[in-house]
This record gives sequence, structure tokens and C-alpha cells, in this order.
Amino acid sequence: MSQRWILQEEQLGDLHCNLVLPPESEMPNQLCVLCHGFGASGNDLVSLAEPMIRSLTSSEIVPVMVFPEAPIDLESQGMPGSRAWWPLNMAKLMQLAATNNFDAMRNEIPPGIDNARNKLVATIEVLLEKFSLGYSQLTIGGFSQGAMLATDTALRGVKEPPARLVAMSGALICESEWSKHVDRLKETEVVQSHGRQDSILPVETGRWLHAFFKKAAAKNTDYFEFDGDHTIPYEIISNLLQ
Repeated sequence: MSQRWILQEEQLGDLHCNLVLPPESEMPNQLCVLCHGFGASGNDLVSLAEPMIRSLTSSEIVPVMVFPEAPIDLESQGMPGSRAWWPLNMAKLMQLAATNNFDAMRNEIPPGIDNARNKLVATIEVLLEKFSLGYSQLTIGGFSQGAMLATDTALRGVKEPPARLVAMSGALICESEWSKHVDRLKETEVVQSHGRQDSILPVETGRWLHAFFKKAAAKNTDYFEFDGDHTIPYEIISNLLQ
């Protein structure tokens, strides 16, 4: 991390967060909240901050980057140091993967997603007030399960739609519920990525999500499909702060 940027940890609402802050002399004008995936540690995406900073195309962009820690500790499931936004039925997921039948996911409303969304919304509200920012300066995003939570939060959570929504290796879930709020994304820029060789969430699930965003007639929908597995490509990192 560059010496001029500050890394600190803070409890914000119900979530423990890692924050990457600009120097005290600079007033932030963007808030970027990125949520990690299932089974990752709370600081899993913090390493994205440095390439995000390097990718800044304008000195006028002064972001605060926030990486919240999911509320569920998976240590009791034999996964020490791992977190989750809501529980996953791993046996069911493996069965879907074995049969390549992920259609059932589209309308699934995962138990626990409402609680996760409410906690994230409360944290975002604290952050907006803390840094005197508005929803027009807010980017919500995430990877895998975090991407689904970010999408759910943009559609059914925050009081006003965010300026940008970033979905990295996510999937279409809650389709019947999300469709009721699809108009909320009309003024939101959407950035999405998915690997063609994704072994966790097949690329088809990402394409379904992309079709949903197109249906929402979002302000701009940038879909980046790449040759790779369940990961984050540099090309998407360079588009997180605009």
C-alpha cells in the first residue's frame, strides 16, 4: 500500500470493516464498498485496493474503499478464518454442479440473505454519514456470494440506488423478487465479470445475470467475460473506480 494511503479496521454498524482511506489532507468524494465471497476471510479483497488506486485515471477521484467482513463465522464447520454472508447448502450446490442444472438457483431466495442485506445497508448508511457522501457517490460490489449480496442490496436495500454496481463472478438468484425492483437500476452503471471456465458458478449463471441487468435498462452495462476460473481479472479491477 502506498504510504499516502491509510489502512485501518473499524466496527461500522454490525460489521467489522477494513478501510483504505486517502491522506487526511484529501476530502473523499467516492465510497466503494466491496463484499468478499463465501468461505473467504474478512480481509480477502483488501489486496485489490492497491491496483485500484494505481488504476485511477483522474486525480479528482478520491475514494474511500471499504471491505466489510461477513457476519457468519465458519470455524464450527471446519473452516477457520472463513466467513459467509448466509449459509450455503454445499450438498445441494455440488448436486447442481454435477448435473449442470443451475436453473433452480434463479428463483432461490437464500435463507439469511435478508439479514445480510440489512447489516450491509446499515453499514453503508454509517459510512455515507461518516464521510458526508451521497448515493450518487456510492459503488456497491462484490465477488461471488458478495456479488449477489451487492446486487440484492442495490435492488432491495439502500434507500436510493447506487451510482455503480459491480458483480464479479456472481449469479442470478431471487429473480422473482429482483424483477419487482428492476426499475431501480435505470440510473446505475453496472460492471460485471465472469470466467468462462468458472468451476463454482458456471458462466451461464453470469450470463443470466447479465441478461437481467440488460432488462433493467441500466445506465451502462459493462460485461467482461474472460478465459479463466472463479477469480477476479485485472481488467475488472481497473474499472472499479471511475
